[in-house]
Amino acid sequence: MHIKALKESDNFLQLQLSKKDVSS
Repeated sequence: MHIKALKESDNFLQLQLSKKDVSS
């Protein structure tokens, strides 16, 4: 398992969710 990649993708998802929350 590439934990670093998982964490990076998780951060990316967090950012996407944050943007969506802000734009809402």
